[in-house]
Amino acid sequence: MNLKLYCLFTDNMVLQQKEPICFHGWAAPGMPLTIRLASQTGEGVADADGCWKVALAPLAASGPFDVVVSSGAEVISLRNVMIGEVWVCSGQSNMEWTLGQGAGSEEVIAEAAAHPEIRLIKLPRIADPVVSQEIDARWAVCSPESVSDFSAVAYHFGLRLQQELGVAIGLIDIARGGTIVESWTPRETLLADDEMRPIVKAYEESLPRFDELMSRHEAAVKVWRQTMPPADPGNTGYAAGWANPELDDSSWPLMTIPCWWHRGNNDFSGVLWFRTEVVVPAELAGSNLTLSLGACDKSDNTYFNNVEVGGIPPQVEDSWRTPRVYTVPGRLVRGGRNVIAVRVFSNINDGGIVGPKDLMKLEAAGWSLPLAGNWRYQVEHNFGKVRVPQAPFGRGNFDSPYILFNSLVARVTCFKIRGAIWYQGESNEYNAVRYRRLFPAMIRGWRKAWNQEFPFLFVQLPNFGPELPAQTLWTELRDAQTAALTEPRVGMVPTVDIGDPADLHPANKPEVGRRLFLAALAVAYGRKSSGLLAPLFETLEVRGDELRVSVVNAPEGLCQKGGQPVGFEVAGADGRFTPARARLEGSKIVIWNEAVPAPTAVRYAWADNPRCNVFNAGGLPLAPFRASIVQTKPDACQNQAPRD
Repeated sequence: MNLKLYCLFTDNMVLQQKEPICFHGWAAPGMPLTIRLASQTGEGVADADGCWKVALAPLAASGPFDVVVSSGAEVISLRNVMIGEVWVCSGQSNMEWTLGQGAGSEEVIAEAAAHPEIRLIKLPRIADPVVSQEIDARWAVCSPESVSDFSAVAYHFGLRLQQELGVAIGLIDIARGGTIVESWTPRETLLADDEMRPIVKAYEESLPRFDELMSRHEAAVKVWRQTMPPADPGNTGYAAGWANPELDDSSWPLMTIPCWWHRGNNDFSGVLWFRTEVVVPAELAGSNLTLSLGACDKSDNTYFNNVEVGGIPPQVEDSWRTPRVYTVPGRLVRGGRNVIAVRVFSNINDGGIVGPKDLMKLEAAGWSLPLAGNWRYQVEHNFGKVRVPQAPFGRGNFDSPYILFNSLVARVTCFKIRGAIWYQGESNEYNAVRYRRLFPAMIRGWRKAWNQEFPFLFVQLPNFGPELPAQTLWTELRDAQTAALTEPRVGMVPTVDIGDPADLHPANKPEVGRRLFLAALAVAYGRKSSGLLAPLFETLEVRGDELRVSVVNAPEGLCQKGGQPVGFEVAGADGRFTPARARLEGSKIVIWNEAVPAPTAVRYAWADNPRCNVFNAGGLPLAPFRASIVQTKPDACQNQAPRD
């Protein structure tokens, strides 16, 4: 059979309403063909290579329809085709995270059968410089079977959109976990970037030698695995008395817990000991206590007054994020001073007592003592920076320049779309400066590939990690994401209030989908209701010893959740930030610290896992920001202003 349709034109698909409809396929060279859809008929002829395109006029939301494609005696029929709204859903693991992976999702999955006007297609995760035209993917009607393995964020977004608009919604899932923005960016966009140009050139020059380079890599990994990741060299700290309450640990440095020690001054894998003193009321002497530490990445040995009371070995699945809850026998408990010591072993990637903070406590009936804060620590073993050897760029390496654009994005540019939703950035935290350039450039590259300036909505990285008010990699990447707001028809969804300090994949995907839906109403569908977009920094001015911040997207004013506004810091001419007080005045924020009489800069929620509590009347959080007195407001679509 010579007549074929491009592989994404299948039964059950959704075509974008009110946009030209273009079908692509193959036939015998020079053969005429006809396409019938609804009341329309289109005609075309296959070129010398057998390729053809046939365009039909736009249609309003409607269906279901049959599509009939004929060429000579050959006929292809597509069934149950809808005209509606089509959205591309892309990014890394938090977008890829499926509905079936969520705890308690059985009811949501079962209920999916009630939404047949939602249609889903999920492309296989391919990374290959040589892209085949064939792909194993088909549109499916929303059902418990089709939705279980589909993006949870995309589904919750699409469900709300369908309920609001009352039309068919087509969702195209092309997310891939652990990926970087460079791999999603078109080749010509990367070549226009001075830093990326030589990287692309070196990559392309290496492709003819890929098999040789991969063989070398596999040999290197084999050698690496013989010695790495390191085994535990043994608990020498206990023999040295590091769990003993009589040890003088005053010379040990301090670390604020919970924390990944790599994000401080200890950028290595190994074994660290942590100690803290606790005071137990006299009446609880001899009573059993419950010791909760949150998660310890990767394994721990936990001691109370020199006796081990619990521990999880590294062989246990998900030991790195499993909350520790141990019983301290009453025979170990004294009235007054006691010492908790924790030995944490991590032989690859991050390590530490990582909380979250709220789970760290020592308890008995009617009594609770928080344990988060400054602990003494000491290094027992330093393994150096342990990382798996990196594979060469090329086939199968999702970090290769432009490989996911070619393998996934370019496959769907034949579909007119309403817009794109994007949840990515975690894998780029080590180069926020580059991300600040490439992310908006990627958006422009996608729009050029579609020849369509569609709305682009993205999720700003959530809170994650320790409560350390500092300028860290995570905060820098979060701030770099805001550079995309200088592009037209771009909307940002902050999630700094709904993350999980101990899990890179926070569970509240329904709320992320809801916030993307609200942003879509504003950016894509022109709704003017307040509360659809999150409040964002607009301008900063100085009035005496106070700083006054104006915020957009809060026409009904700002409010704080729980107590006074928190998360604000100010700095003077020395550039040192210190916590500040704040009061809310409508859509303005007044910020001050009596110890900083001449403030010059302010920042808000400036930490991996910040304490922050300011929202607009619609319940959307104020996005993290930093600004100085020289800050001016650049032009930005939808009043979403970038930072300095």
